[in-house]
Amino acid sequence: MNKQTIKKIGIFGGTQEGRLLAEFCRDEDIDFAVSVATAYGEQILENTAIWGGKIHAGRMNAQEMAQWITREAITAVVDATHPFARAVSKEIRSACIITKTEYLRLLREETEEKSSDAFFLSWVSSFEEAAARLKQELLCSPEKKALLTVGSKELACFAAEKALLPRIFVRVLPSVEAIKTCQDAGFYGKQIIAMQGPFSTELNKALIRTVQASFLVTKESGKTGGFEEKIRAARECGCQVIAIKRPKEHGGEEDEHGKSLEEIKQWLSKEKHRKNNTEHPQESAEYIQKTKEHIQKTTKNIQKTTENIQKTAECIQKIKELLPEITLLGIGTGSTGQITLDGLRAILRADAFLGASRMIESAKTMRRLLSDSKSIPPCPPDIHPDGKQESIAECITYKKEEMLSWLMKHPKIKHPVILFSGDTGFYSGTKGVYELLRAEFPSALLCLLPGISSLSYFAAKIGRPWENTETVSFHGREEIIDWTFADKKERFFLLDGEERLYQICQNLLKNHQENATLWVGENLSYPTEKIICGSPEKLLNMHFEKLLVVWVRPGGVSEEAEKLL
Repeated sequence: MNKQTIKKIGIFGGTQEGRLLAEFCRDEDIDFAVSVATAYGEQILENTAIWGGKIHAGRMNAQEMAQWITREAITAVVDATHPFARAVSKEIRSACIITKTEYLRLLREETEEKSSDAFFLSWVSSFEEAAARLKQELLCSPEKKALLTVGSKELACFAAEKALLPRIFVRVLPSVEAIKTCQDAGFYGKQIIAMQGPFSTELNKALIRTVQASFLVTKESGKTGGFEEKIRAARECGCQVIAIKRPKEHGGEEDEHGKSLEEIKQWLSKEKHRKNNTEHPQESAEYIQKTKEHIQKTTKNIQKTTENIQKTAECIQKIKELLPEITLLGIGTGSTGQITLDGLRAILRADAFLGASRMIESAKTMRRLLSDSKSIPPCPPDIHPDGKQESIAECITYKKEEMLSWLMKHPKIKHPVILFSGDTGFYSGTKGVYELLRAEFPSALLCLLPGISSLSYFAAKIGRPWENTETVSFHGREEIIDWTFADKKERFFLLDGEERLYQICQNLLKNHQENATLWVGENLSYPTEKIICGSPEKLLNMHFEKLLVVWVRPGGVSEEAEKLL
């Protein structure tokens, strides 16, 4: 950087870094002017209270930029354009050479996301390579869709294969120019998502799920460009990412003028101080004194803010203690061993149990066992040392409306636990109860705790993997089943009694599945648990209890063929 005193800064770019730098200059009373490419960029700056008159809107070549620099009497230029706008940066550097103006490149902070998972995150070097990769993926998977977050300028290369267009969605800035570019490329209507960032991880997840995208194509736009939030969202949604690498500054050479936003701010502050000392030396001591006073005042404000945060946290904690905390707990298949440690803590803390009688009895048994255990973590402060409260209320019912009515009649209950068999997310009544409680108790803290499902428990018992198994419930419902098992998939059935098991065996025999293998489980996890393996014909002549599950492995599937499914 030269020794000439900087009098006025010219900022190129409507990026977030450019806006933050312009706001910094405004707040620090540093003379500046801003150039953006579009009217939309000008509107964004004006919306952040960077007043008109300092903003030039419209694309310029090097000669026009040089004229603007000269007209505005700019003595230093900061190039804050997008990392992918290399052609624009080249024009800016040429304009600075023409006008002999100092040039600084504002380098966007790079992302820390460097995943080694090649299946989840694929890196490419250009938009053309990204388009080719996406085309290959979509042609191989006719049912899958893609979301593009690469801006509007490069959409044409993704629209070359017209047959794939209906399965591609694009997210662009909400400007007339961007939307027209989308339409020119062949994207219309709901395919165009016009939004202004920044985008949080949750919002990215919502968009990915809304369009049902299996692929996300994006640019390595750095932290301020929201790259990390997009990658996290895609990972959590199981969406594959095709990421375009950021082009190297100056064709691959390290830019000796490149500085981060904070480094440029520090440099401008020093330049401002040097300018003030040069123009008003008699005010230097006064400036230093004011700076010290400002630091002291800022320190006090920080201390006060910290105290306020602590007080707020304490208030929130007190409010939480006053609000009811309702736990919806899956207790597994029935025995005391099918519940998680978090579930045990909830049972210890509970002042009421709601659910079917056998589930409440299981919870009470667990509570008694925990009172004598030396290995369970310390009880919460509102539990007596022997693991028991003065009393535990009960509401024996499996109907959600009766549960709600009971809770409304007992407002002093603060830690009720609603008990469900198995897991809260596997053919459970949890969803209906949860939605009803959320509507009627909007201020309550609702906590969902899973248990061991009969599927995972039984699969472990018989030594079968269950990730590709079809699950069917006959509890109060009828399902249409292909009893020929043409898809060769194994199936797990929740039954409502032995009559249903006989129907399954008869259906298998009618559809030439006499060689199928069935595992029948009754009273899972209870002392009377029984697991029997046999053919449909063999099981037809046996008697079973009411609590039944059955696993069917179709006939004609060898162990070698099974590995290929």
